[in-house]
Parts: sequence; C-alpha cells; structure tokens
Amino acid sequence: MTVNLHLQEAGEGRFTVLIDTPMSTGIKEDRHLFGGAGVAAAIHAMERFSGQEALWGCAQFQSVAKIGQTLELVETARVAGRSISQFSISAQVDGETVLQFTGATGDTRPHAEDQNWVHRETMPDIAAAKFVVAHNDAHEDIHGRFEARQVKGRFGKFSRDPRTDNQKVEVWFRPFSGVVDRAVLAMLCDFVPATTTNALGVRSGGRSIDNHIRFGRLVPTEWVLAEFHMVSIAHGTGYGMSTLYAEDGTIMAIGSQNFRLSLSPRADERRT
Repeated sequence: MTVNLHLQEAGEGRFTVLIDTPMSTGIKEDRHLFGGAGVAAAIHAMERFSGQEALWGCAQFQSVAKIGQTLELVETARVAGRSISQFSISAQVDGETVLQFTGATGDTRPHAEDQNWVHRETMPDIAAAKFVVAHNDAHEDIHGRFEARQVKGRFGKFSRDPRTDNQKVEVWFRPFSGVVDRAVLAMLCDFVPATTTNALGVRSGGRSIDNHIRFGRLVPTEWVLAEFHMVSIAHGTGYGMSTLYAEDGTIMAIGSQNFRLSLSPRADERRT
C-alpha cells in the first residue's frame, strides 16, 4: 500500500498518473504539480518497474505541469545488476519533459548488518506541537495529505510564528493514508522552500529546481519528524537540506534541494 498516487500501467516501461488536487500546490488560479509529488510518482514507478525498494532518487525540474493534466512516467534507461537496478525516468506531459529522474532500487536483505549513526535520543512531544494550517485552502492541495504539527520555527509562506536563529525548522507530519513509505518521504523532502520565511524573516517561498533524496532504514511509525535546514540563498537560488526521523528517532531519509526564491514581503516586514 502506498500514498494513493493511482499510477496506471500504460504499456511496457510506462505509467500515467492524473495530476489532481492532492498532488498540487499554488494558488487556486495557478494550481500545478507539487515537485515532491512528481518525485514520489517517479520513485513509485521505479519500484514497480524493478520489484525492489528505492535506495535513492534525484529529480531535475524542467517545466511546470498543471492540475488536470496527465503525467506520463517513461523508463528511458535501466542498468540491472545482481541486486541493484539503476534507472532514468522521464516524466512528461504531452511529450514535454516536466522532470528528469534518476535513481536506484535494491533487493531487501533482511539479515544484513543495519547500523544507524544519526539517531535522535530525544524526540519532541507531538501532542505539544502546534497544529499547522499552511494557508486558507491547504486542505485542497498537497498539504491535505498530511496532518502537520510545528515544533519550532516558521513553516509555510504565511507563518508569523517565532523564527529560529539556526535556520532550522522542525515539523511533525502524519499522512492521512496511514502509510509512511518512500513516496511519502519524497514528498516531505520537497517542503524545504516552505522554510524560507523562517530564514529571511519575510513572506517568501520558492519553486524547486532539483530534489535529491537518499533512503535509510524504514521502521514502523505513524508520524515523521522533518528537520529542515536552510543552508544558503545566493543569486535568487536557495539551498536547503532535510532529515526525516521516525517517532523512535531512527533516521529514515535525508534530502537536499535547490529552488528559485520568490519574495512577497508584507508592508510591515524588513529583511534581517
């Protein structure tokens, strides 16, 4: 069971998925594919192509796909070894590339040595975290897939919550699907631009240029703690990282992302 992306087989090496509201972002007049949903779809397709679990994935965004359009995921290359398969996938709308994806899957090795050197011993209290409403119509887009509870920092373009001084924002996410899988983690990694308001102190956001995610060991968990860290903004481009933890402190994925910055400061805001 996955996050209900509803991928449909469309021939050898092809899947399609309708870009509906739960895969979208943007204002009502300009709803478009949320980058993390596109990455999640490519990861899901890669896993179905190989019958293996995703190890990592990287997407470069080349154009914008609108709500109501059909995204076609085309396997353009595969190198299959004894236990690892490497893929290139082109995600297209009417033949135009929306995102170019590369990644790898691997066989599960239940008796392999598992070690985790990045483990949080103390996890923030979920019940004490503040419920997040990203914007007035958040239930109609990608945000509607998750319950979000903010631990610290400003999350979302419109937040006026206290900022952190280390550019880190922490948010608990619980998918309403009841499933935490690699596709869900890929979606969460794409929320880095939602922390630019925390970093800059003014209303701001951004559109993805690329997104890279690497998976660790997934463990049973209802909630995922996302730690977002804005690293730099230069020449109108932002760069940040994400670390995703299970409730027991196990690190399940790490991600990095570049995005094109957009600023829309309020009249009472000054950049600091």
